[in-house]
Amino acid sequence: MGKMDIFKYEEQRLKNVIALINNKIKYNEELFNKQKNTIIGVKEAERGAHFTRQGLMLLYATEIYDLKSVLSNPYFGMFEFESSRKKNEIYLGRKAITDGTNVIAHDWRSPVCSMYYDYSIGNAEYISNSGEKIKGQINKKRQIIIKDGILKDVDEQDTLSNDTILLKYLKENSDARLKSIIATIQKEQNKIIRSPLMNKINSKNLYTDRLELRIPTMEEQHRLWEILINEDINQYYFPTPDRIFDKNNLSKDNIEDLKKARRIFTEQLSDWERQEPFYEKKIESIQAQDDSQKYTWSIFLKGTNTVIGQITCQPKDNEPENIRDVGWFIDPNCQGKGYATEAAVAILDFMFNEVEITDIKTSAAEINPGSWRIMEKLGFEFVGTKKSSYFKDDEILISKEYHGTKELFLNRNNSIKKK
Repeated sequence: MGKMDIFKYEEQRLKNVIALINNKIKYNEELFNKQKNTIIGVKEAERGAHFTRQGLMLLYATEIYDLKSVLSNPYFGMFEFESSRKKNEIYLGRKAITDGTNVIAHDWRSPVCSMYYDYSIGNAEYISNSGEKIKGQINKKRQIIIKDGILKDVDEQDTLSNDTILLKYLKENSDARLKSIIATIQKEQNKIIRSPLMNKINSKNLYTDRLELRIPTMEEQHRLWEILINEDINQYYFPTPDRIFDKNNLSKDNIEDLKKARRIFTEQLSDWERQEPFYEKKIESIQAQDDSQKYTWSIFLKGTNTVIGQITCQPKDNEPENIRDVGWFIDPNCQGKGYATEAAVAILDFMFNEVEITDIKTSAAEINPGSWRIMEKLGFEFVGTKKSSYFKDDEILISKEYHGTKELFLNRNNSIKKK
C-alpha cells in the first residue's frame, strides 16, 4: 500500500476502535446504574448482597475509567508479526483493549510488544507468559500519531521514535545514522523498563569456611589502602578514572597518554591524606545503604581482625539496577589460596538468591589470568574481548568480557557438589 492508502486504512480502523470503546463505555455505564438503582431487601442484605453490589459497581466503574482514559489515544504503534502459527497485526497502547474475543490493542508492557522496541524488520522473537520462546519475523512497523481521537500521522519505517519532536526532526533529517541512534536508545530504554526489579534489601555480613565478609568500617580502610597502592594490585583492580583523562585532555587510544594518566592517578592514590576523605565518604555511603556503594564487603580471615582484601557487587553504567559488576582484590601475601573464589561464591549466592539480581557483566585484563580464571570457576561465560585502558610497557592490553546469570552460577555450584 502507498502512504495515502495506509493512512486511510488506519483512519478507518481508528474510527471503528473509538466506536467500540464508546459502546463498551455505554454498556458498563448501564450495568453500573442497574446495580446502583437496585433495591436490596432485608433477606438479601443478610446474605451479603450489598457487598456483592459494591464489588460489581467498583468493577464497572474501573472499566469505565480505563476505557475513557484511552478514548482519545487508543494506541501509538503497530507491527505485523508472522510466526509458524499465524500472522497478526499487533497494536500497542497504554492499556489493553478487547472486543470480548479479540485483542484490539495490547498493553505495551506485554511480552509480545517487546519486539516493537527490540527488533527491526526481519527475524524476531519473544518469551510468552508461559515461558515459551516464540520465533517469527516482523514484516512491517508503524508509528501512529493520534490526538483527541483523530489520526494525525502514520510513519511506516524500520526505525521508529515515539517522541514526536524527534520524529519531526527525523523527517527533516533522514540520515540513516541518526535513525539508528534513535532505535538503539529506544531499545535500551525498553530493556531498562522491562528488567525485573531487584529486592531493595540492606547488605549484611557473610560467612564462609575460612572468611568473614563484613560491612566495611573506617577501621580497616587504611590497611586496605596499603594493599591497594601495590601497583601489582591497583593496575588491574582500579582502572584510571575518566576524570583524569578529561581534566588533562588525554586519550585512552594513545599509549603515552595512558602512561601519563596512570602516573597522575598513582601519585594521587599513594597520598593517604588525600585519599582518606574519599574513604570516609565511601563508608558514609555504605552505612547509609546507598545503592552505589552498599554491596561492598571487607574480607577478613575468620575469627581474626586480619583484613586481606575487598569485594564488591556494584551497579554498571547504563544498565538496569539488576545487572551488576563484581570485583575484588586480595593481599598478595594471601593470594593463591582460593580466598577470592570463596568470597565471590558467598556474595553471588547472596546477590542472586536474596537481592535477586539477574546478571553479572564483568571483565579482566587478558594478561591477568588470576582474575578471569576465577570468573570461569564461577560459571561465567566468556563473551568476547575489547580494548581496555590497561597497558604493559608500550602495549595497550585487551580485556576479556564475561557474563554470569543465576542459572550459570547454580549449575556451577551443583557440578562442584556432585564431584
